[in-house]
Amino acid sequence: TGIAYLASSFGKNFTHQADKMQSYNMTNAIDTFNIAVARNSENHINFQLGDLHVSEDYLMSENVNLFIKPSETSAFELTQQTMSQGRTDDEAKMLLSRINFTPSVTDSKLTVPAEFMIPKGLKWRGQVIDMTLKVPVGKIFRIKEADIDSWNVIHIDERSSRHQGECYGDRVQTWRMTEKGAECINKVRKKGKKEVEEPTDEDEDE
Repeated sequence: TGIAYLASSFGKNFTHQADKMQSYNMTNAIDTFNIAVARNSENHINFQLGDLHVSEDYLMSENVNLFIKPSETSAFELTQQTMSQGRTDDEAKMLLSRINFTPSVTDSKLTVPAEFMIPKGLKWRGQVIDMTLKVPVGKIFRIKEADIDSWNVIHIDERSSRHQGECYGDRVQTWRMTEKGAECINKVRKKGKKEVEEPTDEDEDE
């Protein structure tokens, strides 16, 4: 059963760890980068325990993170660290190699799966995906179809501002990166055919 499979997948000894780093080619020509989080709606899940979804045939882990931070250069930078633990080095490396996680990356958009699959017969050993997107200062990133799935995955290094709350709850969120972190610019209002940003208290957190 799914419960028996789940029970057999947990281990008590996670003393060994394997990890893999991957970098994605990004372009410097874009001014706005779009981000979306996608869930596989075709998965048939029996029940959920924490970040794990359990079915008869596999485990589905939601242990996926996208950290958005200021870039120290003028380039967008995207990296991915995939990690797994295990009872031995060989087990950790084997479980790492069996993680099925494929984000979609283009010059202007990143689509991050909200979960990854652990196939039947393999054990849960704290597998995790950590992606980091570094955004150049002055550049804009936009989160589309923002919902609870998005905020389970996306973690923004925000600039301290009383305006930050204006982004949360909006389905499309537009952020601009500053040296102190990202600031919400959903307060932009259209006036005629031009977009005009409302005045902000630039020095309030200095």
